[in-house]
Amino acid sequence: MHEDSPNPYEAPASRGQPAAFTFKLSIVVASMVWATLALAIWFAGSALTPLFREFDMKLPLLTRMMLHPGSTLATAAVAVVLALAAMNATPRQRYAMAIVSLGLAVLFILAAAFALLSPLVILIEGLS
Repeated sequence: MHEDSPNPYEAPASRGQPAAFTFKLSIVVASMVWATLALAIWFAGSALTPLFREFDMKLPLLTRMMLHPGSTLATAAVAVVLALAAMNATPRQRYAMAIVSLGLAVLFILAAAFALLSPLVILIEGLS
């Protein structure tokens, strides 16, 4: 029981700021998602480029953009810029940046999956 409270079931006052930690953690997770996305695009591009060249495929614009080395650098740059911008942001701004960033990352993942898998489906249909 707390000395200053007549209620014996009152929870103790929290020490520290768990909300601030949550906001910092959310931006770290968002940066890690973008960094992982950059690595995934790099690995997929290095694995699929020789295959597409061997079959002399005409690739759609979105696929060519994903296979370009600049797309890997751009996604890695988003991770770095997000982490650097979060240093001077308030906790609420960090949280908002993380939510928007994760939403954009999901859209980018869907676009990358479509861009890299649709030529493979066309290739498999052409070979069968």
